[in-house]
Amino acid sequence: MPVHSFPGKTIYLALANNSSLNATWINIEAVAVVSIPHKPTELDIKTSTYVNLGWQSYKNGNVDKCIEYSQIALTYDSTNAVAMLNLGLCSLIKNDESKAVTLYINALSILKTMEAETFTHYLKEAIRDIENARKQYPSMSTGQDIFNLLKEEYKNSN
Repeated sequence: MPVHSFPGKTIYLALANNSSLNATWINIEAVAVVSIPHKPTELDIKTSTYVNLGWQSYKNGNVDKCIEYSQIALTYDSTNAVAMLNLGLCSLIKNDESKAVTLYINALSILKTMEAETFTHYLKEAIRDIENARKQYPSMSTGQDIFNLLKEEYKNSN
């Protein structure tokens, strides 16, 4: 039996027995799957704090500090795709394209496990970040292969 999801919707079911002589038995089963919001753990909070510190450092022009904070974030959560994307961008700026490719590929494989909306959001941001970094750091590695891959993934996700 197919499963249908109707998040946030009210579903109405109307039944009628047009015969006053014959009884009709109807058996209805309903299942509600409720997800319980994830309460952030101390590790989640530390991870996101270091990711945010890293990004603020990057925005302030301190690529080395961004690398440092992003690496610390990954010690708390080695699967944090945002920290990997930040490190990948910094690796492009530092002209270490092979390291950047590895980081972007790892981040992409993690992002693909997320909801479609989240996946496309982070892809769009990663593409924009590379475009902006190319303007700010003209001597950076172009990262054209990874840039094209991200754009292709984004195009396919829409």
